[in-house]
Amino acid sequence: MRHIAEFNEGEHIREIFLCKSVSPAVTKNGKEYQNVILLDKTGQIKGKIWDPNDAGIDDFSKQDYVEVTADVNLWNNTKQLNIKRIRVAREGEYDPAEYLPVSP
Repeated sequence: MRHIAEFNEGEHIREIFLCKSVSPAVTKNGKEYQNVILLDKTGQIKGKIWDPNDAGIDDFSKQDYVEVTADVNLWNNTKQLNIKRIRVAREGEYDPAEYLPVSP
């Protein structure tokens, strides 16, 4: 497993995270999208789902462990995920200890 702290701009990632929050939003042009905050033991990262009705975007909720396929981008000098696919992870695909914060 790679952690959020290790991500670099331009990478394509496929990892499991704990979903801290998910909320709908609307662009200036009136297009719906979702803001997501994902966690692992090294920190958190914001993500955007630009097409929430796409076939690769499954239903998920806050506090779900989710498998995410995304591109790592920089927005205002902060790493962010452009989420292409997301699904709820099945039990056994993740270790809950990987999602508890730890000190350096």
